[in-house]
Amino acid sequence: MVVLLAVPQVAVAAQGSPTFTSPASTTFVVGVPGSFQATATGTPLPTISRKAGAIPSSLTFSAAANSGVGTLSGTPVAGNGGVYVFKFRAVNGVPPSKNQSFTLTINEAPRFTSFASLSCASNTACNFTITTAGYPTNTNVALTSGTLPSGMAFTNNGNGTATLSGMPATAVGVVPLVFTATNSAGSATQNFTLTVNNYLAITSAATATCTAGSTCTFSVSARGTNTFALNGEVVHVALTSGALPSGLTFVDNNVCNSVADGPCNDTGTLSGTAAAGTGGVYQLQFTATDGSNDADAVQGFTLTVNEAPSFVSPDNITCIEVTANCDFDVSARGYPLPVLTQSGTLPSLLDGLAGTNTTYSIFGVADAGTAGNYPLVFTASNGVGPAITQNFSLTVVTAANAGVVNTTLRGAGTGRVVSNPSGIDCPGSCSKTVAIGTPVALTATPTNGSVFIGWMGAGCSGNATSCTFNAAASNDVSATFAPAGTMVSLDVDASNTPTQYDAGSDGMMLLRYLLGYSAGAITADAHVATQNGRSPGDTVAYIDLIKPMLDIDGDGRFDAMSDGLLILRYQLGLRATALIAGATSSGATRSDSQIEALLQSLMP
Repeated sequence: MVVLLAVPQVAVAAQGSPTFTSPASTTFVVGVPGSFQATATGTPLPTISRKAGAIPSSLTFSAAANSGVGTLSGTPVAGNGGVYVFKFRAVNGVPPSKNQSFTLTINEAPRFTSFASLSCASNTACNFTITTAGYPTNTNVALTSGTLPSGMAFTNNGNGTATLSGMPATAVGVVPLVFTATNSAGSATQNFTLTVNNYLAITSAATATCTAGSTCTFSVSARGTNTFALNGEVVHVALTSGALPSGLTFVDNNVCNSVADGPCNDTGTLSGTAAAGTGGVYQLQFTATDGSNDADAVQGFTLTVNEAPSFVSPDNITCIEVTANCDFDVSARGYPLPVLTQSGTLPSLLDGLAGTNTTYSIFGVADAGTAGNYPLVFTASNGVGPAITQNFSLTVVTAANAGVVNTTLRGAGTGRVVSNPSGIDCPGSCSKTVAIGTPVALTATPTNGSVFIGWMGAGCSGNATSCTFNAAASNDVSATFAPAGTMVSLDVDASNTPTQYDAGSDGMMLLRYLLGYSAGAITADAHVATQNGRSPGDTVAYIDLIKPMLDIDGDGRFDAMSDGLLILRYQLGLRATALIAGATSSGATRSDSQIEALLQSLMP
């Protein structure tokens, strides 16, 4: 008998690379919760990520793996208004992955950013710029309440600013005004106080421009009346609101202190050299007083610090082909904010995008077979000085040829570790991928109030501030910092004489530590208690602190049978051949004389 069975066919979906199905733009509004779903199809469903270009910290992007959906959401806050350009990336393992250029617009109703008061004097030129922030920026500013004194005019500039200008004919005292700013996202009002004095006024310009790194001097002039004989008052000018950038100071010159009663022009000097990284706009307020019946003269002042562009990110990155994302932002600072461009060929499946916040982003996963070096050139320009370039090295390695350098900071002190090739600047950026065999140099710098104790890991040891090694697949390096004044000594319990540097106490505890003992097992029957010495717990903590200096023979390890034995012998009084014989490891990098000199330095 023949039995025929019907076997149902199972349809197997054909694999397909991702395709975005959602729009390439959306609009949020400051103060209003917003949400946008990026969607993509493909078989299997792709994972969507956001790449290249910053978004405000008030927003987040989240996506479940292999869902074909990612969500951008949050409530924008004041100051977020503007246009943000970035990319969504869809990956499902079926090449090619897809990128979608995306534009997020955040509308923001206007808000006033200039001071809400102004002082003028009769028959004296007076000018003031009203400024706003918001998006769109074509904000109209109107005078909606109050009457300007004769000789003064209000002008809406149509770009989010307006101007009060002219020469008031008479001293009318306090004039209340109301300004209203309007754009397509909403409106805002500002109650403004205009004071017109008889004589007291700040007569210098209300703006100045400096350049970071260059000497800058500006004189603030105040015209007033000395009444020293009458009531001891003189004309003074002071900075009463706002913070100056680092490197600049303001001083009242006290010109009128030795001048007889009557009109006097005092001056104050804004001077110095604005420090690197201070480029931007600073809103200040100067106030002049003279003890007369005139109200204090107040001037809103705008200081602009221009700064030529400079790159602040590393000039290299190493990526692993196929198995890991290659995401990196090239960043520059300066004011006005610099624009970055890139030239050179990127590896297959990597992409680049100029961001909106002085960055150029590289992202993606390098394709199989793209291992090699890709020289790139980035250019940053902002109109302040010539454009600058950065020669950038993008290296792609296979997973088998990839090494990772991880740095950690330990101890109760503080400091910084940087690398060459650049990429590690710890704390902050503490890991870097490199090709196996790459020479890596680490440099440790303690902050004020701290000292550098030493290195551990990846063959690094000792207290030289720099350590160089050839990268292996895994390279874990620690740098130890301690409070200033910390001494490294083999008198670990700080018992001093007669048991200072004692083999039976200090040497025994160090040997136990190197053998892997912990806590009380290290100090039991070996610790010497003295009035000013360390407690058992503090002794263990101190040994752990000075561990970087316990690699006596310099082989990159902390070994009881070599380093511990050398310490014990030295504390027992052995020197030269009796100290060294049979105690150093085959990987020792210190000579006999160097070992003896190191031990001597640890037992001053």
